[in-house]
Amino acid sequence: MRLLIIDADQVMRALIRLYVERDREFEVVGDADSSDVALAMLKDLQPDLVTMGDRVADLSGAECIALIRKHPGNLPILAVSSSPEGAGAEMLTAGAYAVIDRAHASAVPKALKEALNQPRLDQMQVAVDRLEREAGDALDEQKRIIGSRLDLVAALDAISVALDNPSYSETEALARIRALTEAALASNSGEEES
Repeated sequence: MRLLIIDADQVMRALIRLYVERDREFEVVGDADSSDVALAMLKDLQPDLVTMGDRVADLSGAECIALIRKHPGNLPILAVSSSPEGAGAEMLTAGAYAVIDRAHASAVPKALKEALNQPRLDQMQVAVDRLEREAGDALDEQKRIIGSRLDLVAALDAISVALDNPSYSETEALARIRALTEAALASNSGEEES
């Protein structure tokens, strides 16, 4: 994966480069110390990932992230901050994926891998949500079918009662059976159409 390191601190850029280049999954394609250089490199180098320090020469890290977010794409940005609760929190609000304390710069490669997995997790969540909706729809359909079957069973019970009722004449019983059957069939076919 192609990485762009953005930070005003030259030593920090070199340290992140050292840790990241130990992992063969990453290639550092450039480093920038200002927002102008960073934006130009983003356009020219097309990195897959970015690390962002607390500051660049002309802006805060959060302001630089806000500029990056104005461009198309959802580039994963890892904030590397000396103040995770301060500047780091501001960078999260501006659009960073996560914040790592500068004191733990050796963990940058692991955090970058997690950033790469995040879009896949988002896609998986969309798929899970879709499957849950489809399962809910299938369950609703099953409930509707069971309900119509219960209506038919109730109609058959009513027909049985009509046949066994000695106060009905044969003609009355048949008329009652026909009416109950037609009502049950109409109810069932109406549900199938909807």
